[in-house]
Amino acid sequence: MRKIFLGFIASVLFISLSADVKIKETYSSSFGFVGGNKGERTTFIKGHKQKIEETYEITGAFSMMVSKGKTMHMATITDIDRDITYHIDLDKGTYSEFKNSDVNDKIDDKEEKDSDKTKFEFDIKDMKKTKVINGFTTKYYVATMKIISDDDIDTLQIKEDMWMAQNVPGYSTIKEFNKAIYGKNSKALKGMDKGNKDMGYLKEFYTKVSEIKGYPIKTVIKMISNTEEEKESDEEESPSIGNMMKMLGKKSESSKENKDKETVIFKATSEVKSIVEVGIDDKIFKLNKEWKKVN
Repeated sequence: MRKIFLGFIASVLFISLSADVKIKETYSSSFGFVGGNKGERTTFIKGHKQKIEETYEITGAFSMMVSKGKTMHMATITDIDRDITYHIDLDKGTYSEFKNSDVNDKIDDKEEKDSDKTKFEFDIKDMKKTKVINGFTTKYYVATMKIISDDDIDTLQIKEDMWMAQNVPGYSTIKEFNKAIYGKNSKALKGMDKGNKDMGYLKEFYTKVSEIKGYPIKTVIKMISNTEEEKESDEEESPSIGNMMKMLGKKSESSKENKDKETVIFKATSEVKSIVEVGIDDKIFKLNKEWKKVN
């Protein structure tokens, strides 16, 4: 189950969002007592190129250790046709360079042992509700996936509330870019479920979510742990993942147990403030000559 959790977060941290398009949004996340972040993001898309500029701050117990309370400025430039992505630290003036093909090349035929007895349940509901958010008329959907341990003690639930708008400026540009980046990473995506049913179910879940029509104007993702009381035993056993996660959630002021005694372990929220079609200069996708490469 730990692999699924990490795979989910990774999947949550690297999802990208055809005239050129500029998208402005706010976001926040919290992960128990560890903390989280909150900030603003601006995304520029032109053909097969994308730049994301972020201004954010680390929140929670470790904020002073990680960022010393300072606001951070980062950027990511992706050029699909050149098969390259740059991660840029704007505060330090440094960048790292990666190729998507490097990830694909690491996918081999080696099978990974999976959790045969782990059970999965997922459901996607059209809640038949509409809401106007920042000028966009949206439809409300709820996607839920439950991951149940083989002993039926641990249940990890991923719940995604989505408000989707079908009529947004530049939707064809956004859709085309996402289609291109998906195709570029197709080998890595196929490798997710090769010999590993756990990751296969996760991929199937998000494939179904991606089939919902429209662009997500507001998204709230929660990871919820529900652990039944275990029988007392004289034998020493390692603590279950569900119990460890529940402890983590209890230590956070923002993690509250609901009426079913389920604990919110992780929560991430994003909200689009504006989407506009605008001419974008190619220079925005180029590196500053003063930046230094660190890898």
